[in-house]
Amino acid sequence: MAQRSLVITMRTVIASLVLLCSAPALLRADTVTLPTSVDVRDGFTVPSPVGREARMIADAQAGRGLDMVDAALLASGVPESALKQQRERLVAAVRPVVERAARKKDPLARGKALLSGLHAALLRRYDANATEITRALETGEFNCVSSAVLFVIAAQGLLDNPRAMLTSTHAFARVTVEGRAVDVEATSPHGFDPDRKKIFTPAFVEQLGIGRTLDGRPADPVNAHKNAVELPAVSLVAAIYGNRAVDLVKRGDARAAAVALDRATRMGQGPQKTRLAEWRATILVNAAADLMEQNRHADAVPLLQLGLDGVSDDKRGPLLHNLALCYGKLGEELLDKGEPQEALRWFELARGLGVSLPSVEARRQKVLAALAAREGNDKRCEGQDSPTESAPAKAAAGCLAELSRVRLERKDYDGSVAAARKAVSLSPSEVNARIAVWNALNQRGFERCEQDRPDLAERDYKEAERYREVAVKGSPSLAVKAGSCWGAAASRMHQRGDAKLAEAWLFRALMHQPDDDALRHNLAVSQLARARSLIDQRSCDEARPLVVSAAHWAPDVADNGRKLLASCAFKRAMVPWQEKRWGDVVEELRRGLRDAPDSVELRKNLASALHNAAIDHYNAGDCGEAMALVKEARGYGLGAEAEALEQRCR
Repeated sequence: MAQRSLVITMRTVIASLVLLCSAPALLRADTVTLPTSVDVRDGFTVPSPVGREARMIADAQAGRGLDMVDAALLASGVPESALKQQRERLVAAVRPVVERAARKKDPLARGKALLSGLHAALLRRYDANATEITRALETGEFNCVSSAVLFVIAAQGLLDNPRAMLTSTHAFARVTVEGRAVDVEATSPHGFDPDRKKIFTPAFVEQLGIGRTLDGRPADPVNAHKNAVELPAVSLVAAIYGNRAVDLVKRGDARAAAVALDRATRMGQGPQKTRLAEWRATILVNAAADLMEQNRHADAVPLLQLGLDGVSDDKRGPLLHNLALCYGKLGEELLDKGEPQEALRWFELARGLGVSLPSVEARRQKVLAALAAREGNDKRCEGQDSPTESAPAKAAAGCLAELSRVRLERKDYDGSVAAARKAVSLSPSEVNARIAVWNALNQRGFERCEQDRPDLAERDYKEAERYREVAVKGSPSLAVKAGSCWGAAASRMHQRGDAKLAEAWLFRALMHQPDDDALRHNLAVSQLARARSLIDQRSCDEARPLVVSAAHWAPDVADNGRKLLASCAFKRAMVPWQEKRWGDVVEELRRGLRDAPDSVELRKNLASALHNAAIDHYNAGDCGEAMALVKEARGYGLGAEAEALEQRCR
């Protein structure tokens, strides 16, 4: 029986891509600027859950069973309005994998087929931050939590009692096979009933990024399963919320992170509660420690602040110690930049945590000396030691506000900001002091933006926002100004040839101006161009997240993106086709059709590959598998050849 030939009609169709040099910026900037108020949740109350999410949490608290698909999607941030559509997508993506695994009679073989099938169809690239189920569905990126959740969902009805396994630093799944508990390391296609010493190679452990335990010791993934706690599958939903909180803080959205942690806390009830609390504290300390090692102390602060919420007294030590270190480092950075007054605020905050850090105290003393030296030849405003809002304090605040104005005229922006802040600290109700802060921060923000420091400009604009209504009533929010700053700076970076930084700053601009069509288009075009470059190298899994993101920002490029991914699948299928490795060809083309379901060429080629694979199974005496493949091929247009093979199998 003759095998079918490859249909060589696939081509890449890409419209002309032009990057408009208009206000660009970044969703995941290199750093997240901490608001001057320090407490990222200042004045923010976490809203109670409502609707489907509220019912899910009530069911979890009552110990009732959950619909794991809906629960995982809600925890991944899917709004209730989109839940039905996302559920259908997830079920449709998993169903073929489940059906193929169900053909295995032996439960161990069935479990291995299910896990390897999920990796072939969905789980394409490990990313320690890829907790959301939607991210695995759209881009193929996954981590230990999302892969374990997907396995548990797929295993329901196929394997006995799929449930969660949690250590303080890692998540995996467990099922029961013929009365025996079988672990599932879902991050690996070979992780069903694994030999952990073979699975957890040094390279694999480094890729997982499991990190440290709460007391700072390195995690031991090879033996961690010995201390793992077996919990209901709902615990994985709580873990999604907890992990998302870390990612949200890294994106600069600490309030959304606080909401996610609240939901994680509500989900953890009964015997789960202690382990999930330790999980949350550990991931927050680990994430903060990683940022501190990168000298990103401003980013680490919100994580540590959120970690302190609700943590037991015996677990507060590492959080408080690291938070004091961060405050001290931020103060040192400001002192090195010649801003002693701002540095002093951070040193005082570190002292207020009750943690003894001799190095921070020594720097604090140097700040006080530097302030005295800097102002030694000037007539200083009096009353700075008076009680806040007293008559002497108000007089001093007025004096400092005037000093700020004079320094601003002389373009001494740092000095102007320092004087204005001090005025407000003495008399928060003094209108002139608040106006002085507004003016000084706005002007310094503009200058920092012109110097291509949009991160520092954004910090000034955020602080100035607190005084907007008092200083300039009715003026627009400074979010637009911050977005324009990121966008203008990104344009300059693009003109200088730094495309990666320009794209990052485009994301940041869109945080402030999410409805700006020019920004969205520029970002989409940039990402699609990068995807095309990766596809030329047959790096489909690296290109896919860029294509998905580009379509999100500019839906009009979605069709081009699908064609790009279809061409990539075609290119990747060519090598195994020439070597007659039909199983690999089928896997590549199936994946291509998930990306481009309307591709006629991919459907024809998949029909041919399935037919050729079926012939191999027929020749090997496996008519059952051959008929299953032929049945699938019929769905892609296989005709007479299918009938011929079916006749032979009968």
